Amino acid sequence: MEFVTKKCPSCGADLDLDIELEIAQCSYCDSMLHVKQTPMNSDTYMAYVENVIRNEKKASRTKPIVVVLATLGGLAILFVSCGLLGVFDEPEPAVRSDGSASLIADWDWEEDLFPAPDEPIGLGDTFTFDGFEITIGEISDWTVVDRLTEMPPHGESVFRLPVEFTNIGDETRAMHWGRMRMIGSQGMQLEMVQQWFPDGDSAHQVGQIRPGIVVSDRYHYILYDGDGYYELVFSTFGSPTITVRFYVEK
Repeated sequence: MEFVTKKCPSCGADLDLDIELEIAQCSYCDSMLHVKQTPMNSDTYMAYVENVIRNEKKASRTKPIVVVLATLGGLAILFVSCGLLGVFDEPEPAVRSDGSASLIADWDWEEDLFPAPDEPIGLGDTFTFDGFEITIGEISDWTVVDRLTEMPPHGESVFRLPVEFTNIGDETRAMHWGRMRMIGSQGMQLEMVQQWFPDGDSAHQVGQIRPGIVVSDRYHYILYDGDGYYELVFSTFGSPTITVRFYVEK
């Protein structure tokens, strides 16, 4: 008697089978598999096909049951965890920015985290932003961008605005001018040109400031893109947006 090693198509087990057999049964999963290399007759072939279909249906019925059980187990763990963490407890009172008591479910987070912008102010007005008291003055003079190469914005007109600012907080810190956007007369954000004026009088070049220190004789350099209204927009998370609006005519 000669034997041949066949792999069960259902469970993957290696089986040593009589080579003369046409059909054999797996001793591990009871599946039927084709053994003999010669063609099967029609009856044997149909029995083989029916057995394969039967095994596939059995496997397809088992997988959903496992998935359903796993899902139900996950939901049970979720509900237990939520109960332990107090997710389903009654909401606790919270205090809004205006001092009024409220429930978390009724908390207007958009109003508190993203306050409505203040009305635009003008040059010469003093305002408070990010722990600093700031005053931006009228145009002092005009200049041009002087780069080492003739790439834009080389040669373009720039005007200067004097700025004075004071650290009114309790800690030594820097004023983050990167939170200020410059909007030109065409309604588009202007390119920063402070880096082309390294003479030490740019407000952007001031570092850490101790509480109560007043910084003056500093300037904002602003690219000129035509006559019209310009805006300096100060914005940071959790604070009202402040807009300094002014008209420029060259």
